[in-house]
Amino acid sequence: MGDGGPRDDACAMAADTDDGTDAERGGRGRTEAAPGLDPRTAALVEYLSETIFLVEPSGEATLRLGPSVGPLGFGLDEEDGGPVHVAERVHPDDLVAVLGLIEQVRVTPGMRTAVRVRARHKDGTWRIVEATIASATDDPNLGGALLRIRDVTAPDAAAELGDRFRSLAEAVPSGILCADATGAVVFSNEAARQILDLPEGRLLGRGWEAALDPEDRDEVTAAAEVALATRATEEVAFRVRGVSGQRWAHARFVPLEADDPNLERAPAGWLAALDDVTDRRRLESQLAHQATHDPLTELPNRALLDDRLGQACARLGRDDEQVAVLFCDLDDFKAVNDRFDHVVGDRVLVEVGRRLRQVLRPADTVCRFGGDEFVVVCERTDPTEADEVAERIRATLAAPFSEVEGRGLGVSIGVAGARGADVDPDDLLLRADQAMYRVKHARGAAGGGDAGV
Repeated sequence: MGDGGPRDDACAMAADTDDGTDAERGGRGRTEAAPGLDPRTAALVEYLSETIFLVEPSGEATLRLGPSVGPLGFGLDEEDGGPVHVAERVHPDDLVAVLGLIEQVRVTPGMRTAVRVRARHKDGTWRIVEATIASATDDPNLGGALLRIRDVTAPDAAAELGDRFRSLAEAVPSGILCADATGAVVFSNEAARQILDLPEGRLLGRGWEAALDPEDRDEVTAAAEVALATRATEEVAFRVRGVSGQRWAHARFVPLEADDPNLERAPAGWLAALDDVTDRRRLESQLAHQATHDPLTELPNRALLDDRLGQACARLGRDDEQVAVLFCDLDDFKAVNDRFDHVVGDRVLVEVGRRLRQVLRPADTVCRFGGDEFVVVCERTDPTEADEVAERIRATLAAPFSEVEGRGLGVSIGVAGARGADVDPDDLLLRADQAMYRVKHARGAAGGGDAGV
């Protein structure tokens, strides 16, 4: 799709005219002007804003009719190397669709279609062009597809939206993207450019998709396509990857309909309203974390423990696995608070939480149950493995704590395990709690020493 491809010396390239003779239409040679055209017609060609190509089955643009400098900035004297392939001008993300349409039109006599794609300008920028593809297979002198291109890059395309719309779009705080019937963006306001962290030139066409987090891109583009196909409003939240870091945005895609009395609710494109919801998402995340985590140790609290333990028990019936619950109570922790004060006691509890996380698997759950009590949930863990976990916990807590003059802590641990279906999470937790108290009482009756299961 090159503006500087070899030029036909025939007026048959003007798809909608029948002027000229068969001899004039047959030539394929490259010339600076168009021999065979009368002077008035040749001069008129220079005023065309569109360029017409004949595209061969190979994808090469072999003939051209249009001004000496085409809409993409290439002149007739700039491509002496031969025909230009469509792939040399069309954006890689749009190329498959364009080649597919060219082939479909080429093998379907009388077919005509239009699509907007990104094409490379001579200055290296990507422009939005409207490509109209028409079948010329019935003409023995052509036998290919006629490709007519017109540069519709904003602000020219945006001008069709009207000055009042553009003024309103720039005044609202939300980002505004407007796309045509192919889903290619033809207009963006300043707020959209700030939210997506892309300049206007890169937002046009489908360039805006580059700002989306790769994990969210398919969901967002699907929402836009659904709005276009079903004419229903679609909403989606997604992450934006910009130079300033990750942000969250919300998009509301509203379908637009063509203003044509001959078309019944024909889709004209979509309009997307974008809002930066980063602060709101952060606040929601903070509130959710506070509701499910202990504010001192940052470990899961009892509410999250109930959820995790419930899920673990529900999986037992499906996977025939085992789950172990370890109920841990620090021995004589009251003496720490009494001797060193509660501030030191809080630092000790934070360190206990850190050490417990270090000796457990990433999939295990450790929560602060309350006061100096901690609960550990280990899925896919048999009784022998549970005892090994208990030993690791005892060992890590027996190591010196700098907060209490290098002394270690004792801990009483009760273990309860289960397997099979219909396990009650509350019953499993109660059995672990009762086992912990038996260990603590046995330790007290023995006059101290290391706690055991």
